[in-house]
Amino acid sequence: MKHEERISAALTGLHDAMVIKSGHIEGRIENIERISGVGISSTSLGESILKSGALDGFKEQKHANAVIEVSQHQIKTAIIGSTGIDDPLTNSMRPGIATGPRRRLFIRDLLSVDPTTDGIIKYPIEDSFTNTAASQNGQNTALTESGFTFSLSSEICQTIGHYIHTSKQVLDDSAVLTNFLSNRLLYGLRLVEENQLLNGTGASGQLNGILGQATAYTVQSPQLSNEIDIIADAMLQGETTDYMPNAIVLNPTDWHSIKTRKAGASNDAYAGGDPVSVKDNTLWGLPVVSTNSIAAGTFLVGDFTKGAAIFDREQPSIEFSKMHNTNFRDGMVTILASERTVLVVTNPAALITGSL
Repeated sequence: MKHEERISAALTGLHDAMVIKSGHIEGRIENIERISGVGISSTSLGESILKSGALDGFKEQKHANAVIEVSQHQIKTAIIGSTGIDDPLTNSMRPGIATGPRRRLFIRDLLSVDPTTDGIIKYPIEDSFTNTAASQNGQNTALTESGFTFSLSSEICQTIGHYIHTSKQVLDDSAVLTNFLSNRLLYGLRLVEENQLLNGTGASGQLNGILGQATAYTVQSPQLSNEIDIIADAMLQGETTDYMPNAIVLNPTDWHSIKTRKAGASNDAYAGGDPVSVKDNTLWGLPVVSTNSIAAGTFLVGDFTKGAAIFDREQPSIEFSKMHNTNFRDGMVTILASERTVLVVTNPAALITGSL
């Protein structure tokens, strides 16, 4: 009997030790999942921002500022909550803020994008190439000499950003603010960036946009009947300089006109089939980027991979600060979204713009 009691006591002790050990293992697994993100439900960008460690310290008043970088906006009044039951920001029954329309942003995706640690991008441009390559006229005879000329150009990384004011209380209490941060502040950056990638003047801190540096379209063929022919002619202009156009940028109004003008118009059909593919969103075999960032009546066609490049100095980031102006006194927080980037047009002849 004593032997059985000793076995029972040993088993009980083993069970208790296993329970304790299991608890330790479970805790370690939870810690690993927390660090790696495995097993944790996905959250929105705004939720990640508000739940980040940097923001936790900020909200607990351990730090006066917080900076959160994000990988790949316009409100002019302070965001504050009210004490009423119908507060649109802090009422937990509301699923989120009903935002306005969002423009599809494509231009960045057409270009090569690289990080940089420099505030100024300097790049050499081949101005001319004198090619005298020829067959050698017999042994021990001189070959001909070719030549190049270069020039050095540079572009400054520009800062794009904006900010809003919010009360500390609504930042702490409002769940809908997380969606606002993720869906509007960063979208606002990219919207302005896209516009400047095409239309920027290079002055007053703007990017030096593509349209201002692209080569002007000149008629290559004597007879042109419509927009489709003009774009084909611009493609030919690029091809005659040994660039291969890979995309077309049009305003939605112009693209709609092109897509519908051939429907049922048998007397205006092209030999070999219609060059417009509505299903594939292509024209003459090239993808069409339809965006309001380019003015109606203007087109851009070209070899975008060789024509221009983007260099990102600082990825988009969101900063929180209580120290701006009277924030500390008033219990307010300033939220700033910004990025630093630069556009470099390396081969203007690869990009052709004109009017339809």
